[in-house]
Amino acid sequence: MMKRAGAMTAGTLIFLAACGDHEQQTDTSGAVTPDTFPDTVLAGETDRIYSQMSSNFQEQISEDELDNLTDNFIRGIESFEHYTETDFGESAEHIWISDTRDRGMTAHFSEDLTIEGMVFTPVTFHPDADENWTENTYALPIGEDEWFVLWGGTNELVNYHYAFENQRYALDLIVMNDGASFEGDPEENDSYFAFGLEVKAPLEGEVIRVENDLPDQTPGVEKDPENLLGNYVMIEHEHGEYSVLAHFKQDSITVAEGEHVETGDLIGLTGNSGNTTEPHIHFHVADSPNWETATSLPIAFENGLDPVRGDTVTGE
Repeated sequence: MMKRAGAMTAGTLIFLAACGDHEQQTDTSGAVTPDTFPDTVLAGETDRIYSQMSSNFQEQISEDELDNLTDNFIRGIESFEHYTETDFGESAEHIWISDTRDRGMTAHFSEDLTIEGMVFTPVTFHPDADENWTENTYALPIGEDEWFVLWGGTNELVNYHYAFENQRYALDLIVMNDGASFEGDPEENDSYFAFGLEVKAPLEGEVIRVENDLPDQTPGVEKDPENLLGNYVMIEHEHGEYSVLAHFKQDSITVAEGEHVETGDLIGLTGNSGNTTEPHIHFHVADSPNWETATSLPIAFENGLDPVRGDTVTGE
């Protein structure tokens, strides 16, 4: 189940409803589908969209509000290009980018075409920075398990980090099973498939910073905004590049400052420490050891890999 928050701002629309129980649609003839959704939006047929929204979603916004905000959002746009599709089990996420390249849409459709959530938002691109690849070639910081790219890519729709220069090309990796990242109590870290899995060094280098004693947060309930990375490891590599790996399980880090590591060495276990909502691996490469003020670099991965939200990846 996905927990989402909703918000509206002047001139644009940014909202997601919680995916949960809804009344099953029995007649889907003539329904808006992911294929027809962009044209329906551009035609201003918000009544059709609203009629397919889940009851939870409709409680967050009225039909008139949807109509007014959508009208403002689509001004100057002639078409949308389908960007990605991702299966989240209870729903499929579709993302589109406008022909003006400054706006994007996300919609979550359930199997019966109920619209569980939407995002209409401005997007930005930094094409010069997007091509400033690392000089080193990196491995993914994972073992043989399959991992899901929750956030990754070169716009805010697929990678929320992209708005922040110091984390712009970060990856957030989780483990999914049948469209879900956990089984059991969602407020227990042990319920999450990623929790406790091995994190590996993405490239040889010297460990220059370690934080290992911060507690794991309660998923979806607690965060630690004063310690954004939580427990983390920073590794210095050739060419002035620095790997930042974050949110390790408390007391699980197996390396120390000053230690040399090789690519693929175990450095700790996946946790939920720091400013995070569920257990995952955060990985980015910076051009300075002062990660807060550094510039994040697009990561050149082995085999030309370029992970984007919705991809499944493996290491080794």
